[in-house]
Amino acid sequence: MVRHQALLYCNMVKEGNILEIGCGEGLFLSQLALNNPGARIFGVDINRGRIERARERFRQKELKNITLQVQGGESIDFPDEYFDAVVCINVFYILESIEAVRRFLMTMSRVCKKQGYLIFDFRSSLNQLLRLKYKLAPYYDGTVKGQPLNTYYPAQIEGVLRELGLRMLDEKPVGFPCRSWAPIIVMKAGKR
Repeated sequence: MVRHQALLYCNMVKEGNILEIGCGEGLFLSQLALNNPGARIFGVDINRGRIERARERFRQKELKNITLQVQGGESIDFPDEYFDAVVCINVFYILESIEAVRRFLMTMSRVCKKQGYLIFDFRSSLNQLLRLKYKLAPYYDGTVKGQPLNTYYPAQIEGVLRELGLRMLDEKPVGFPCRSWAPIIVMKAGKR
């Protein structure tokens, strides 16, 4: 559902440059390339193995409008205001703090055009069951040991957006129809 909502937001960029930060194995990018064949699509991830798996996926699907690079999300090597949309999904919950989220959003803002969009999601602290699940996860799931699994209050994210001179354009709760119980919120933001 998160990818689906992000794709809906990206459908407004039929031609131009779109970047996904934290692209992993390219699940989102492959659908984005199919939906937006006229766009130039870029993906970055810090994990070289995931980038290689994404390249293989794109070779098999014969997708040619995607460029991949190994880069971290806090300081990516692209020119200022280069992208019409910058997407970062399924990443913020594994960042160590709201300060790290701020650094990601600052980087996203730097490379996004003035009339462009920043599209991202976060796990919501308003959902108490999700907060409890994340606190207990290291006890029952060995694959998450050492990962932060953070949730954030919408007001925290909105405060960071204001601080960076960004404004929320739209938001969609995922997993439950109302914001106060949704475990995930997808946001589209723009520059002021």
